Amino acid sequence: MILKVSKFKARYSSSSAWWSFPKLELSKGMCLAIMGKTGCGKTTLLNALFSHSFTGMVEYDLAELMGKDLRVWGRERYQAISYMPQYAQNGLNPSLTIGEQIELVKRSCKVPDSRLDLFFQDLGLEKEISRLYPFQISGGMKQRVVILMGFIKQPRLFILDEPSSALDFMTLSKTMDFLKKRKHEGAGLIVVSHHLGFATSIADKVIEL
Repeated sequence: MILKVSKFKARYSSSSAWWSFPKLELSKGMCLAIMGKTGCGKTTLLNALFSHSFTGMVEYDLAELMGKDLRVWGRERYQAISYMPQYAQNGLNPSLTIGEQIELVKRSCKVPDSRLDLFFQDLGLEKEISRLYPFQISGGMKQRVVILMGFIKQPRLFILDEPSSALDFMTLSKTMDFLKKRKHEGAGLIVVSHHLGFATSIADKVIEL
């Protein structure tokens, strides 16, 4: 079991109001979609569960990540988790080319070139973008680059915040197929989305906050 949470609630240090969340369970090779209107607490839930620097308090009956209580995990959790932020440019360094950033991740994870080439192909990305800086590519390309870089790590859990935004229909279809392949390889996915069609097409379970 990758994630198991029950009776989980969180609040920020600047507020006395608590957010209460439903039971969550995620197994290897499964996808959990979290949906809800703006302001319902989706990002708060992600921060409270996975951010080492969450500025608030949490209470729960059970909260285990890969069999270990959340309180046990420090920064080493990021060795097993990849994250795509809602605004993909926040996941990229503006002063480095796309190729330089991919190379840095690749070097630390020892992924073979053949697998990296497959990721480019499956995501519909041309290798030529490696020479470009983030400001020179579209928002949809930035999202796919962040997804590609996240999977170079071969994470046990990949969290994607609004992965369907800024993507046209054809690109969205390629991205869904890519994520389904990685799921079948054993990765666990948590997808936060406003896009019902996207969520239901990829998720094994959908939770609405």
